[in-house]
Amino acid sequence: MLLGCPLARDDEIHRLKQSKPGAESYGLYLADGRQFHFRPRPNGHAATSIHVFDAFQKGALVVELDNREAIWQFFAHLKGT
Repeated sequence: MLLGCPLARDDEIHRLKQSKPGAESYGLYLADGRQFHFRPRPNGHAATSIHVFDAFQKGALVVELDNREAIWQFFAHLKGT
């Protein structure tokens, strides 16, 4: 998914970091200083969506990704801003 998104085709350096084992520890750090943290909801194997927050732990909810179109729109918006 990340290799096919618009961020993969620019000249900036962005980082996807896993801070500890588990699905709830991924952060995307963009070259312009923005960061996004991904959390499955509901927690555990029953997750049906991914909530994206703008900061670690106490960040504000940016978007809920619950289908393929929402995922691609999220990445397109990141590139466009």
